[in-house]
Amino acid sequence: MSSRVALVTGASRGIGRAVAAWLARRGRRVLASGRDLAALEALRGEHPAQITPLPADLAQPAGPERLLRALED
Repeated sequence: MSSRVALVTGASRGIGRAVAAWLARRGRRVLASGRDLAALEALRGEHPAQITPLPADLAQPAGPERLLRALED
């Protein structure tokens, strides 16, 4: 995999969490987004060098903007 960053939404549980963990195990840096900060922090605990938690609720108007700002950083 390349050195690009992956953004995974819904990463606090279910399929999103599984995808984020799969990418992290393969060395990809992952911005893991979801509503449950504790679950995102637990995911980072499993892959500390690869996972960056990014709590955001995409159903709220500020959620998508927050993700875009994080991608720009």
